[in-house]
Order: sequence, then C-alpha cells, then structure tokens
Amino acid sequence: MFAIFQVKAQQPTLKIESHKKINQKIIDSIGYEKNFKSLNELHQEIKNFNKKLNKIGFLDFKTDIKQINSLHIYTVDLKNQIKTLKIHIPRNTLELLSDTYKKTIEIPFEETENLLTQINEEISNNGKPFTSLKLKNLKRKKDSIEATLTINSSKERQLDKITVKGYEEFPKSYLKNFLRLKTGKKFNKKNIDKKLENLDELKFAKSIREPEVLFTKDSTTLYLYLEKQNSNTFDGFLGFSNEENSNNLKLNGYINVNLNNNLNFGESLNIEYKNNGEEYSYFYTNAKIPFIFNSPISPEASLSITNQDSTFTTNQQNIGLNFQISANLNLKASYSSENSNFLQDKNTNLITNNQDYTANFGNINFTYQERSKYNIFRYNSNATLNLSLGERSTASNKNKQQKISIDIEKIISINHRNHIYLANHSGFINSDNYLDNELFRTGGIKTLRGFQENSLIGELYSFFNTEYRYLLDENLYANSIFDFGNIRNQNQNVNYNVYSIGFGLGLETKSGLLKLIFANGKTEEQSFKFQNTKVHLSLTVDF
Repeated sequence: MFAIFQVKAQQPTLKIESHKKINQKIIDSIGYEKNFKSLNELHQEIKNFNKKLNKIGFLDFKTDIKQINSLHIYTVDLKNQIKTLKIHIPRNTLELLSDTYKKTIEIPFEETENLLTQINEEISNNGKPFTSLKLKNLKRKKDSIEATLTINSSKERQLDKITVKGYEEFPKSYLKNFLRLKTGKKFNKKNIDKKLENLDELKFAKSIREPEVLFTKDSTTLYLYLEKQNSNTFDGFLGFSNEENSNNLKLNGYINVNLNNNLNFGESLNIEYKNNGEEYSYFYTNAKIPFIFNSPISPEASLSITNQDSTFTTNQQNIGLNFQISANLNLKASYSSENSNFLQDKNTNLITNNQDYTANFGNINFTYQERSKYNIFRYNSNATLNLSLGERSTASNKNKQQKISIDIEKIISINHRNHIYLANHSGFINSDNYLDNELFRTGGIKTLRGFQENSLIGELYSFFNTEYRYLLDENLYANSIFDFGNIRNQNQNVNYNVYSIGFGLGLETKSGLLKLIFANGKTEEQSFKFQNTKVHLSLTVDF
C-alpha cells in the first residue's frame, strides 16, 4: 500500500517589535498587516512600514530581520525622532505663492508631505502644472530640521482647445456659458474639475469617462467624453372623481410635452394642455433658444390661452431674456401682455365679477434646480419665484397691480430608503379690486392633491405638500400624503383652510415614471367623505 501525503506550505506572517517598551507603543500605534499570501507581500508591507516611520520623523532607525519557520520577526530600533520642520522660502519663490505663506514656516514634521502637496497644487492651479519642489540645505538640530524650499516651475500654461469626443455635436455654446469653460484662460485643473461637475445638471448629455488633458510643447487641449441623452419628456395625467349629484365617474387631465435639444443646440419647446372636466381648458406653449450668438443670453417666448366654458377667454403673450447665473440658477426678465374677453351669453347672470380687460406686466423670474442622485425622484430641489409689476385696464378704470408666485420642492434624504418630500405653492395678486377672470385657478396633482384640477379660485393661496417616501427598491417607492393650505377669494367673500390626506406609489418603468395617488380633500367646514376621493394617475416618459 502506498500512502500519499500532501503538505500545504504555511503562509508567511510578520511580527514587528522593539527591545524598548516606549518604541513598541509607537510601533503598535502605527499598525501593520500580519498575515500574507506570499513573501513579496510581506516585504512590501515592511517597505510601507518604513515609509510611515519616515513620515512621522524617524529617519535614523536601525532594523534587523530573522525568520523562524513561517514567522518573520522584524526588529526596529527607532533612535531619535524629528518633531518639527522649519522651512525658509526665498523671496523669488515666495512671489509664486499666495499671501497665506510667510518667509519662514514651522510645522510638525509629519505635516511635511501635506504642505508640499498643497504648495504644488497651488502653483499647478495657477497655470504651471509641471512644477517640482525640493527641500535643500538641510540642517539638523536635535529634534528639528531646517531647510530651504526651492521651486522649479514650468512655463505657464493656458487652455488652448476643448475637444468633445463621443457626442461631437454637443452645443459649443454650453461649454462657454453653462460649463463656463473658456479657452485662452490660465490652465487650472482643480477649477476645470469643479466646472465639469455641472454636467450632472444637464439633461441632454452625460460624461462617460474622466476628462483628459493633452500637453504638447505649444498647446494644452482638454478632451471631454460625452454621450447624448434622451431629454424629451411627455407628462400625462388622468384624474378620476365622482360627480357630486349623480356619483358618475368624471375625468380630467393634462398633457405636457417638452422637446429638448433635438437640433443639437440645446433648444427647448414646451406644449401643455389641461382640461378639468368642468368646461375649463388651458393651452400653453413656450420656446427657448439658448445662448444666442454664443452669448450668455437666451431669448424665450410663450403663449397661453385660458377658456372657462362660455364665460370668458384669456390669452397671454410673454417674451423674455434668460441669464444662466450658474448651472443650477437661472434669471429671466420678461414682458407680458394679457387680453381677456367676457363672453356674453346665458351664463352672464351667474357671474358678476367678469369683465373685459387688458394688462401689461414686467416680470422677474428666478429658477433653481438641482437634480437628484435617485433617478426615480428626478429633482432634489426645484424652486421658482416670479415677481410681476404692471397695470390692468378695463373700460371703466385702470389699476396698478403686483403679483408674486412661488413654487418650491425639496427632498430631504434621511438615508437610502427613507425620504421626506416638502413643497409649497403660493400666489398673491395685490390690487384695489379683482375680476374673476384674472384670479389664480389652482388645485390638483401639482399643487393640492385631493381636489379637482384648477377648481380652487382666488387672489391669494398658499398650499403645503408633505410626503414620507419609502424606497422599496431603486425603481419603486410608496408614500403618504398630507397637504394643507389656505385660499382667499375677496369677490366671493371667502377665506378658508383646505386639507387633504392620502397615499401613493411611484414606479420607474421602461416607459417612464408612473405615479398613482389616492387623495381625499376637504375644506375646514367639511368632513372627510370617501366619495370625495380623487385618483390621480400620471406618467412621465423620457424619449
């Protein structure tokens, strides 16, 4: 009989020690790996340990190593520790640095590497990326070292060219006016990296790999690797509710189509249509051309038409200029003209505060948007502030008016699964008197869930939306709903609080984001009734 024995080689282990107890405490505080798969790994760990000793000021340590089977005992005699470093900076070198640096700097020795890295980055970000630093004329005095800093700086570089790879038709105006990357400027890698973070706020393109810089003898070229993204959106909504008298099912809804960057210069066209099922309809279209003539200015024009059965029709034209303050913040100045006609028919006697009017307003608008890292939430922050100052004219009088509207949405992420959604939608018209056909028409899925679309009418309103969202997985969340607010209608002499409660689901499908909301709304004088429950169903599709 033959016996076959397989002997497995023992893996090498490491023990680092010192004959002095005080040195052993220092060794233990530094720490090191003890078990290895190969001798090469063990020897590399010893090299790394030696570097750590150098970094904290042990420059003269002595070592010895012996092996007992697979155990390697590395004995270290630390000797004296250098605790401080005094650096003298000559005047010609000091001129290359910011005012925070003095002629003489004294630091803990262990901070040496960090300081030199900091100085090198400052010079590199000042247009000289190929800079080397040296400490010369070293003098040792007990537990300190004195040295002179010398800098061998390269020729100053500027950004000469920006080349886009992958999405070659990327609109060049966005390089200058959105990303704020400009040729002819001093090369600053840190500043460039910061600006490229703004790509995360751009809907129609994304970065697919890290940018690269090509330095040649006479030029500096930045290469961006981008990919075009589908940025057109279709936002559709259907609302279901019971008619008050018959309990028959009543439908309402809207369609919102946003066409973005189809011509590859960042343009946008928005078309929206609403119908609340009660003979109210709203049509809106908007067009924006970004950074015209490669300037920071983006012209924009819009048209809206509002119809309330056979009572009135109102149209508004708006023309404005946008200025992109930052990737997140946009400022728009615009002029708007309104024309409303009161339609004389059988319903005339039902409403006494409608009149023909014209109005002209100057407007200032601020928009802030910050995209969410959770794709299902779309935006982490979204805020719009609109201020208007103008005059409304009827056949009998003229009135100075001021308008303000605010829409704010914010998601507070507690952790990966738990999120809080908060929003406020407010509007106010300041005027000596009010016409019914100029009042805000609000309520519904985007402002106050549990109410019919555009069924709340007044010159002043403020609604708060709150949700607790629980992320079931990356593409599905469940949420609670509690909305509340106030609306005032001076013509009808009403000023009341409104509330709604409910729950919903959000599902990211292959087609887009599907939202299903069940909400029940009431005024402060009513009680919650199940038959008043509204079902809001919306689908947002990117294409």
